[in-house]
Amino acid sequence: VGADGVFSMVRKYTGQSTPKCAIGVSGISRNIDRDMDYCYMILNNDIIKHGYAWFFPKKDSWNIGVGSLDQQHFKEAFDDFKSKYVVDTWKGGCGPFSKPLKLSNKNIFLVGDAGAQVRSIAGAGNFTSIISGKILADTIIKFSKKDFSEIHSKEYSKTWNGALGKICRREYYLTYVLKQIMKNDRLLYFSVSRLAKLAPKHFKAQY
Repeated sequence: VGADGVFSMVRKYTGQSTPKCAIGVSGISRNIDRDMDYCYMILNNDIIKHGYAWFFPKKDSWNIGVGSLDQQHFKEAFDDFKSKYVVDTWKGGCGPFSKPLKLSNKNIFLVGDAGAQVRSIAGAGNFTSIISGKILADTIIKFSKKDFSEIHSKEYSKTWNGALGKICRREYYLTYVLKQIMKNDRLLYFSVSRLAKLAPKHFKAQY
């Protein structure tokens, strides 16, 4: 089982290369002059290209940071961002920005970032990894009851595709479209404004 992250060693045995990656850095700050009743996501090419900055309130502090699909200009943007805020420790990492990869090959299985099982538009992989891990565990338990004499590697992929595959692929394509929109500040403003008006209607209809 390859559950060893975006730079998975197990994945290499399947002949698949490392997927495209996004990068993000965050830290905890107590000196943010913003309303703690709100979360802030700032899409602005002057702050960071092909990404966003965030300010998420906690009990008595803020989780702040920047993330981007553009690794080339990330360091310069992050250096400028961190010079404006007091943070004890910055923590960063890479996550896959890719369609889900081939998840099974004979008796090798990939889960989480190793298989690019992420929601690209939000840069989120924890929730999808938990669900994917449960699906894989159930599949392995099923095989174990017959001493692994019958391993149908496609069963895991088929079950996962039914649960999350469509969502992850759709969000990958939406993220690609968003990346193109973010190249133009005027078009970005128009798109985000439209989404902001549509979102309340969507959640009201759903919940």
